[in-house]
Amino acid sequence: MKPRGILLIGLNGCGKSTLTRLLAQRLSLRPMDVEDYFFPKEQALPFSVSLRHDEVQALLVRDIRESGAFVLCSVRADWCDEITRACALAVWLRAPAALRQARIRQRDVLRFGNRVAPGGDLHESQERFYAMAAARSEEFVRQSALQLPCPLLELNTVRPPDSLVREIESRYLALTHTTSSKEQRTMKQFLILNGPNINLTGLREKSVYGAKTFDDLMAEIRQEAERLGCSVRFVQSNHEGALIDALQQAHFDGLDGVVFNPGGYTHTSVALHDAIASVPLPVIEVHMSNVHAREEFRHVSMTASACRGQIVGFGFYGYRMALRALMEAD
Repeated sequence: MKPRGILLIGLNGCGKSTLTRLLAQRLSLRPMDVEDYFFPKEQALPFSVSLRHDEVQALLVRDIRESGAFVLCSVRADWCDEITRACALAVWLRAPAALRQARIRQRDVLRFGNRVAPGGDLHESQERFYAMAAARSEEFVRQSALQLPCPLLELNTVRPPDSLVREIESRYLALTHTTSSKEQRTMKQFLILNGPNINLTGLREKSVYGAKTFDDLMAEIRQEAERLGCSVRFVQSNHEGALIDALQQAHFDGLDGVVFNPGGYTHTSVALHDAIASVPLPVIEVHMSNVHAREEFRHVSMTASACRGQIVGFGFYGYRMALRALMEAD
């Protein structure tokens, strides 16, 4: 099987997780963060129990066999041949030590709040982790990188993430002989566009949106796309301008349509309405909950009138319904 994976390696705080998420959305790859495998999310005390390296490796092999196309982030590249040979490209991400430490601490404050502050239940364990991360050297990563069988790209992550994503995407597409050009594609390609807070699905308002996560949503959409014989590109943003950029880029890239959940912007954004109306693409608006059965302010959609149609109240299944409709659209 032709390698279709991307391996991101680098010290803690170099931006691996962020780029993994962005690349997965951009290239319709399965996101795989090694930290999520070592430390299962259902732990009452985060990072209190860790799987062994061989246990994690077996899980990675299982998921790579299942997905084929993936982006995997890990500090080092010391994985078995089946994993490394499934990678078309490896990227060594580097950043100044002070920046990496600042990113690590900022990430933990956003994730855990006062729990990592002095007196918090995670303070001591995370301080030990910060010290361990600071003690690691670039040589710790370099030794494993030199053993990789695939091309290695080295990038400094002081650059904006979007710039890094474009460079990695360009190299990956060249190596895999993949193109996003509509003229050279043999199947339809659609943008799955999600607005603010959709990335927190599974965490927020479970009584409304359920317990399944945003990653679960993307996996279900990928499976439906494979069944229908189309491909999908994922973009999620909490920022109105980024959503407008994504709609315009879908047109410039020659995509065939958009499944769009504008989130809270549904009820407020004239700019998104105008963006949808401006691109000659069929757009189907999707909401997981039945917005017409909720608060009164949710009953009005500023964006729906510019869309081909609207699907509400069917949870994740609504996205699959929208894909089917786009596949059959004229």
